[in-house]
Amino acid sequence: MGYRMALNLRKKIPASDHLLIQDVNPTALKDFMQETGGHGTRIAKDARQVAEESVSLVAPLSLVHFHIVPRPSCWAKQPDE
Repeated sequence: MGYRMALNLRKKIPASDHLLIQDVNPTALKDFMQETGGHGTRIAKDARQVAEESVSLVAPLSLVHFHIVPRPSCWAKQPDE
């Protein structure tokens, strides 16, 4: 979601809520934990762990890749005979 967005979220959610973060940049993770004191925040080893352990996910759509597959003609609705 981005460093500043995650920081803002951590500041605004209740202290009892947990934030599970992941980034390809280990320095960003270290800086985030230092800046927030690590309270209520854990670092996930990979995106899979985030997906498996999270109730809600926040991700930047600009980084999500969509693959549009044309609908095969065999999926087309056939007229009743």
